[in-house]
Amino acid sequence: MKKFESDPVEMLDVLACDIEVRPKAAPGPMDIAPFVLDRTRSADAVTITFAPAGLQHVAAFVDAERLCCSGIDWQLQRAPILSLRIGASSAQLDIIEQMFPPS
Repeated sequence: MKKFESDPVEMLDVLACDIEVRPKAAPGPMDIAPFVLDRTRSADAVTITFAPAGLQHVAAFVDAERLCCSGIDWQLQRAPILSLRIGASSAQLDIIEQMFPPS
């Protein structure tokens, strides 16, 4: 897995994000990280489960990501367990995993 921490521009290029369309007040990964319970990866997706208390923040994060990173598949499941399945390319998933380190 390639690390992108030192080059956020390259990270945005790989994610194919148009950061300008993302609402400025929307929660980011650091805002929803305290609610992460688990993270798993398959060949084509990363799935993150969250504590129910994070629903409002996670939902707002997903809404914002759907705007700026529309080429990535953001599937939010609210029940029975709050989880987010993020479908993307292997390189994109590498970055997404870095955004949500295991708890």
